[in-house]
Amino acid sequence: MLRNRVLALLEEATLQSDSAARRGLLTFVTAGRCFAGAETTGAINDFVREIVRYYPDLSEELFARHRASGRFSAAGTGRGAGNYAERKLRERKVEVIKGVRRGELRWFARHYDDGKSIPASTLIWTAGVKPSAVIAPLPGQKERGRLL
Repeated sequence: MLRNRVLALLEEATLQSDSAARRGLLTFVTAGRCFAGAETTGAINDFVREIVRYYPDLSEELFARHRASGRFSAAGTGRGAGNYAERKLRERKVEVIKGVRRGELRWFARHYDDGKSIPASTLIWTAGVKPSAVIAPLPGQKERGRLL
């Protein structure tokens, strides 16, 4: 599904004459700092950089700003692996944004708690989820905070 979305956005970007609109279409934000976030970010970034050659109307300056928020911990593999993943992503022109936690998603932009906003059409969520606090007092059987 994500691959098809990337291809559709590349197609849509070729129809855009406004460079800011193109940049927004082809900016991907990955929220999450775990192994899944690093792997997904790397795979999407590599895929876009490889496939763009088939879109001659798009230049590398205009496309594929992939941003990953958080510091990569590469869960279960230790801090060294996380630092390695972060370094490799930066080498591949991925902007790693550190030190932001909360934010909100609005249509076509990711807004961070530090006041920054990133115009993007795709948010890739790898940060996990937790049940709402309103579930805790409800009757019924629960597993890991979730109603069965």
